[in-house]
Amino acid sequence: MQVPWPIGIILRTSKRRSLKAPLRTSVRIPGVRGGTRRTDDPPSHEGLRRLRDAFDRLQKQATTLPNPVLGPLTHPEWIQNHLRHAELHLGFLHPQSPRPPRYRRPCPTSPLSPACVPTTRPRAFAPSPSPSPGPARASSSGSHTRRATTSASSETPVARSPVSCASPWGSTSAANPCPCSESPASPSRPNSADGPAPSA
Repeated sequence: MQVPWPIGIILRTSKRRSLKAPLRTSVRIPGVRGGTRRTDDPPSHEGLRRLRDAFDRLQKQATTLPNPVLGPLTHPEWIQNHLRHAELHLGFLHPQSPRPPRYRRPCPTSPLSPACVPTTRPRAFAPSPSPSPGPARASSSGSHTRRATTSASSETPVARSPVSCASPWGSTSAANPCPCSESPASPSRPNSADGPAPSA
């Protein structure tokens, strides 16, 4: 695989960003009919064996050949390149649908973290403790004062829809929830101890 040298120069200038940013789901490969569909997919146990063998080879021996698109890469950059490649294929997994939809809402993930897999297992998020009210702060008009609270109190997640997320590498935690639920989190209710906010 070779790309025209002007395109290669442009891609190499953004090499660091392209290797560290996770791919969105449903990415289409230009010029390839059907995207990443293949007809010789192995059984699950065989695919896992090949995946483990590839991990072993990558850890024991660094790749010395230059990447056809990004040029020469260091060993950590090659690992990042393989992770982005794996994300490209994992972005097409739809375990609940026998016929995957053409497009799907991207699942936001952070780099080097496993992608979220929707499941039917219900899961609720533990509510965060209510923040203590801050000092009274005068408004710009000076007509009234309001309690200053942290902005996180309005974003405290509560129970979500039955469709939740679980990671194939382990269960998620309330400290690092998986943001792939179909329905957004309900807004948190104001703390009754603070009382209603004064009207303007």
